[in-house]
Amino acid sequence: MRSLPCLLLLSCVSSASAGVFPITSFAPDTTAAPADTVSLPVWIGVQCSPVVGDSWVRGQPRTWDTEGMPWLAFSAAWPWTGPHEVWLGIGYERWRYDIRPEAIPFPSLLSLLNPVRLDQGTVRTGFDQLFGRGHVVSGALGGGLGLGLGYIHVGQLPGTEWSVFGEMLAHGLTYIRLDQNLRLGAGATGGLTFDLRNGGDPMWHWELEFRAERSTGRWGPAP
Repeated sequence: MRSLPCLLLLSCVSSASAGVFPITSFAPDTTAAPADTVSLPVWIGVQCSPVVGDSWVRGQPRTWDTEGMPWLAFSAAWPWTGPHEVWLGIGYERWRYDIRPEAIPFPSLLSLLNPVRLDQGTVRTGFDQLFGRGHVVSGALGGGLGLGLGYIHVGQLPGTEWSVFGEMLAHGLTYIRLDQNLRLGAGATGGLTFDLRNGGDPMWHWELEFRAERSTGRWGPAP
């Protein structure tokens, strides 16, 4: 059973806010941002890639169609040295591969083999180069690594097969700050997935990525 999924997949296939009440004071305003500083918040939220862009093995014919939800995760991102941000996501991936009739010698078997489903829990981490940090509109370019445990189910065949998957990822994002504590991000992510248990050629993939995050803010020197 181990070789069949491997062959199919790799070869042919609210933040709580503090209460405030007015007081009269002649002291300087200590809540104002110091000069030459920017906001350096820690961002907590969700990452989501709801739809697959594409998935394929480089240099091989496209023998399957890919669907699913590549990524849904809780995440945290915090400032690093200079205009950089480190992030961590713990989430879930769901992939579905439908083998095309021309990929197998007996198309009558398609109803038995389709779809090949992969459910996977994954931890991803990486770092981003930030552009325009602290502005209403900003950007990020970066990458990361992922490690996940996945379970494969082939069509109507009984049982499942498990494997360990590694990921190498790159992405680009545009952020919009709706207020001091909320930002939304959108962009694209892509990379390689390796079957670390069974081997085989890595699979390329890409998809759209969205983020919604709230901050716990602080101030630091401008980069």
